[in-house]
Amino acid sequence: MRILFLILSFSLLVSNVYSQQEKQADTTVNHTVPLIKANKADLLNNIDVIFNTQIGLNNNFEGGNYTGSSFEINQFRFEVKGKVYKDKVFFRFRDRYTRDPETQSVDNISHSTDLAFIGYKISDRTSIAIGKMTANWGGYEFDMNPIDIYQYNDIVDNSDNFLTGVQFNWTLSKNHVLSGQILNSRTKSFTELYENVPDVEEAKFPACIHWKLERKFSRWKI
Repeated sequence: MRILFLILSFSLLVSNVYSQQEKQADTTVNHTVPLIKANKADLLNNIDVIFNTQIGLNNNFEGGNYTGSSFEINQFRFEVKGKVYKDKVFFRFRDRYTRDPETQSVDNISHSTDLAFIGYKISDRTSIAIGKMTANWGGYEFDMNPIDIYQYNDIVDNSDNFLTGVQFNWTLSKNHVLSGQILNSRTKSFTELYENVPDVEEAKFPACIHWKLERKFSRWKI
């Protein structure tokens, strides 16, 4: 009886372990055909995982008097970018861990997310991307990696640079691209940002549309 009891106990233990491993498993993984087939090794070769960090010892002074020091992570942005399906489909995602992850009311995505877009290369000269991306406002600060900027100017520091929408790219020459964007002009509602402004009515479609001729920057060289 003792042996039979041990065998039953062991069987129940194995069954329980198996059920925990398979519990709430994604049943579509092994029973559906993916829309885009890709060899896993080739896929990993075309994906970059980047940790953008800026860490230092900050020494604070006020009125010429030393007030204290601390080691701080001034910037930490986790990034994944790559291309799949014969270099036709590309994506980029970057999230900031040094900003509050507050979901915005207009684009419905965390304010800490800088980039979250997917694109398709229509031809060797034309591509389209949709999602949250860098707005082509102009100025060198917008085109640089944020971890390379110690302090933005007042206008840039208080404006939204990462907005959600669509971008079209046309390659005019080896080093020049003409890009057009249709983006939300802000991430929050008019009332949340400006409260009550007399004689000003909130736009039903707060958007910005602009074109830019630029040299190819690394952010588009996926």
